[in-house]
Amino acid sequence: MYWLLALSLVTIDPASPAPPVTVSGFVDGARLHSLCSAAQSDPDAAGPLCAGYIIGSVDQLLARQGLRALARRTVCLPNNLSVDQLVAAIGQKLVQYPRAKPAAASSMVRNALEALYPCNPKPDVSRR
Repeated sequence: MYWLLALSLVTIDPASPAPPVTVSGFVDGARLHSLCSAAQSDPDAAGPLCAGYIIGSVDQLLARQGLRALARRTVCLPNNLSVDQLVAAIGQKLVQYPRAKPAAASSMVRNALEALYPCNPKPDVSRR
């Protein structure tokens, strides 16, 4: 009987937490942009969802690339890249390409990474 009382006292939270941010179904670029923008103003609400989605997309991309030959890989992340830097870089790309917002958010993450961290950067022919 005492354990039930102790358990109920431990699980009661006097402060009402904010309602959780939900993601239902398909995440497009507009939804990811919304999550990442909200993360800037309220990191506790959407920050983990924004970062989690981006990290998951990057992990999936890198796992698929791991099956390819080195010459066919399109994204090479620097060794010292932090999660915050990665999320900020992707967030900037989401803002720069508003027409892509109806596309799958994972495609936008891939496109941003390919632009930001290419494995074989093309030489700048304008300097020749």
